[in-house]
Amino acid sequence: MRPTTDIAPEDTLERAASELLRNGCGLLPVVQHGILRGVVTDASLARALIDAIPHLEPAERAAISAETIAPYATAAEALRRLADGDGLPLVVVDDFGRPMGIIAAADLYPRRRSLPRPGVVGGMATPFGVYLTNGAIPAGARGLPLVTTGILLSTLLILANLALNPMGAWLEKLGMHETPAYVVASVLSLAVFFAVMRILPLAGTHGAEHMVVHAIERGEELTPSVVRRMPRVHPRCGTNIAVGALLFTFIYTTPWVSSEGIRLVVAGLTARMLWVPLGSWMQQYVTTRRPTEKQIQSGIDAANELLEKYSQARVAAPTIPQRLWNSGLFHIFAGSALVTFVVWGLSQIFGWNIA
Repeated sequence: MRPTTDIAPEDTLERAASELLRNGCGLLPVVQHGILRGVVTDASLARALIDAIPHLEPAERAAISAETIAPYATAAEALRRLADGDGLPLVVVDDFGRPMGIIAAADLYPRRRSLPRPGVVGGMATPFGVYLTNGAIPAGARGLPLVTTGILLSTLLILANLALNPMGAWLEKLGMHETPAYVVASVLSLAVFFAVMRILPLAGTHGAEHMVVHAIERGEELTPSVVRRMPRVHPRCGTNIAVGALLFTFIYTTPWVSSEGIRLVVAGLTARMLWVPLGSWMQQYVTTRRPTEKQIQSGIDAANELLEKYSQARVAAPTIPQRLWNSGLFHIFAGSALVTFVVWGLSQIFGWNIA
């Protein structure tokens, strides 16, 4: 049962209406000398309004008989009474008719173990599963799996550039101006990069990461059936920042007008207005896709590990170095730098022109 406020029969209907709103359950006990005399409900107040009973009349004029239950009754009995009743809570009274509280159907739902949850959770997708962090605590696929994400993304980007950049020279030979020719080649290479990303399992893991973060932040139970219903688009995803940066760079560096100042202002305003809606679209249709059951379970396992560690953490707020290290960005950059170094070394050995 839960506690309840009450009123006396001589209190006004005006006060009864106010207390009924405060009680927040559609029912208000009317108590005289400690004994339950009835209840005021939304329906009984509505009838009082229809009958034009003045608002300063005593509340007992809107009182009706109450459905009661003993405090030692079982939850099963309470559930049967509520299911057969009119939808209103039961008033819990002792053997002398003194109200002790109220009980509604929502009070009978089972409670699950609830670990404390961090306010903000971030994460990344890796080829080995979901990585999650609140800035102070890493969980899931951390360390080398994050480095492999940097290796994979950089390799894809380099291969897309190698495959499509010669198109710029080819278009130039066909008569297209140098600048638009290489703009077309760059856009196509990005398109190939994102298309391959969409096909790879990494996009499904990315979707699982977003979905489990939504479940954590909404306080939902971390089960596959619940996580599966969560959205794949998250407002704090790095895709939004990447889209904004690409949009700004494209508008600012393309000489569509001679004035650099105009390009700077237009690029800044356009990126500011469109980075979230375009980033959300990219998340939905490019950088994430519906995850498999295994990918969802990877996200749930990382989330449970994070919450378990968070419940035992001795430090509530991370330091700036901790937040930066646990963000995973250094690991991504390390993987990217490794690929760049290997490609550069091979180009020096074999005399490749990868510019």
